[in-house]
Amino acid sequence: MLYGIHGVFMAYFAASGIPWRGDREAVKYLQAQDSDFLEALLACMREVDVDRKLELYDALAGQALAPVGEPWPHGSTMVELGDIFANGQERINVEEAKAFWQRLIAPELR
Repeated sequence: MLYGIHGVFMAYFAASGIPWRGDREAVKYLQAQDSDFLEALLACMREVDVDRKLELYDALAGQALAPVGEPWPHGSTMVELGDIFANGQERINVEEAKAFWQRLIAPELR
């Protein structure tokens, strides 16, 4: 899962390459440009039945991530190499991060 409904909301903008300017501006954008996603987001937020909420959440995540692919299957693992909303302000040594990850999952490399 992403980190919840708000995470899906923010991921929509990150996956689409649209700068994040806060919740209010994001809602205004969706009202003008993608009312279908906004309606799906609101339906998911309002749902009280947990099973139905998860179904709506899965569909919403699929919509949000569509520009870059689809959600990974259950049981998948990933490494996040920094804040995707930092706009390139962080410098990350990708090779160092990959080596660290390998040490975590492959004890024989320690």
